[in-house]
Amino acid sequence: MRPSIIIALLFLSACWTQQEQKGNRILPHTTKQINRETPKFVLTRANNCTQTKLSKQFDISIDFKQYTDSAEKLDSCSLKVFIKNKSTGLLIDSLSLTSFTYYFKTFSSCDSATSYTTHFKSNRRIVDNDFGDIVVADLNFDGDDDIAVVNDCLSSSGPTYSYFMQTNRQQFALDKFLTDSVSFFPSKINVKNKTLTTYILAGACGIGEHIYQFDKKTNTWKQKRHTLINVCKN
Repeated sequence: MRPSIIIALLFLSACWTQQEQKGNRILPHTTKQINRETPKFVLTRANNCTQTKLSKQFDISIDFKQYTDSAEKLDSCSLKVFIKNKSTGLLIDSLSLTSFTYYFKTFSSCDSATSYTTHFKSNRRIVDNDFGDIVVADLNFDGDDDIAVVNDCLSSSGPTYSYFMQTNRQQFALDKFLTDSVSFFPSKINVKNKTLTTYILAGACGIGEHIYQFDKKTNTWKQKRHTLINVCKN
């Protein structure tokens, strides 16, 4: 059973109990005690590794853990990403993500990563918008490397990403527009026009082309164009 359903059921159960206790009237079934196994999460998968080929500015280490609930057979994953100084190895910044929707192969290998600044695996064949668990690229066209990290694997169009932009202090801040509105990693990064282009499935014969443009003056994004491409035309 999915966590959201469990939470909803618990919430509804609490509401029902409160309603039944109004007017000092308690229905018989509310006094019964239900014995349930207390969920116990056990570590079922882990991966710790460092990737030095994704950036000329920093190295990236990950600490990934997947836990399985022995009672409900639910998965919970935690990921910590450490950005380190390339020369000294000292920690620059760290990122934390949690997810219930990682595939079993997600973060199982340090080589499931791509860089468009060092060109590490940048010529790989991209299937279903999967550009790797971690992607490094200059996404806001300021000359500094930014980081995209997979946060969800449920979409039929491929994994979605959380985007972290490098600040002028070498810290990394979440870009909510790219994370919430763009979500998928761009298939095209146009430095000249400062645009990112994604291609998303839209029905059996459609692909949605979304073009987003960055305005350096206001430091904001906007969707420039959305086009539906019919791939079933003869």
